[in-house]
Amino acid sequence: MLTRTLPEIGCWYENNESGAIFEVVAIDEQGAIATQHVDGEIEEVDTEIFIKAPLRPIEQPEDWGAPFEVGIEDRDESDFFSRLDDDDQDTDIESDYMRLID
Repeated sequence: MLTRTLPEIGCWYENNESGAIFEVVAIDEQGAIATQHVDGEIEEVDTEIFIKAPLRPIEQPEDWGAPFEVGIEDRDESDFFSRLDDDDQDTDIESDYMRLID
């Protein structure tokens, strides 16, 4: 019996035929699924093709960050979302890319 695998953002999958390992990183309204392979390659797949593919959900690979040179110390959420100290002189710096919309 053929089981269908529905895509879920943040989940990892392995293709049973090719052995390819990837994570679903985005799904748009038109049904396109963006996947990122462990080697860093990004691919866009149609939902119908994804569902028909021989996939199985897997745990996140231990070396998932290897192609991006992400060290174990950089994987902790606190490293990405640190708060500025009250004594920090750079508190008035604004990002060139951030725009506030009222």
